Amino acid sequence: MQRLTALIIVAGILTLSPVSALSEQARIKNTLITNNKKELLVYFHVDGCFTPKIEEAIQSGISTTFIYKIFLYNKAGESLGSKIASRTISHNIKYDTLRKDYTVTMNEKKAPVVLQNFREAKDLMARVESLSLTTLDRLEKDTPYSLQVKAEMDTIKLPPPLNYLFFFVSYWDFKTAWETVEFIY
Repeated sequence: MQRLTALIIVAGILTLSPVSALSEQARIKNTLITNNKKELLVYFHVDGCFTPKIEEAIQSGISTTFIYKIFLYNKAGESLGSKIASRTISHNIKYDTLRKDYTVTMNEKKAPVVLQNFREAKDLMARVESLSLTTLDRLEKDTPYSLQVKAEMDTIKLPPPLNYLFFFVSYWDFKTAWETVEFIY
């Protein structure tokens, strides 16, 4: 009975811990929409996505994935019009505790990047640069559009029996609010 009471108290403390409140502060910043000769390109980064607990999990070798969702809509007055394009990309970081390096894999890039510096690896994880969203022939000149971007951490998946022992890792997750940027092409 005492074990059950202790488990309930620990679960309650973890549920009310400030870690979940800190993760709500993550947000999309510095969104830039531009183009080259053929494509519409998007740049942005996520601020506040690395809480101390997430950093601790990465440093202990737990693979961590950020998911980015990007949508482009026609802007129809006050509401969103039809969806023109959408992309879902992921960035994964894995720390090798033996080699003491970080491997960052971004599915929009061809090759993973191996870094020794944790700050540089975190920056790479939280930044999306020159992401092609659609070809310019799908857009009309002098027409309003709306871009929406959201980031979230893929739930850390631990192997059994660790998933039962460390059930609270879901409190390390974060989700940003949708960032909406309106522009005229």
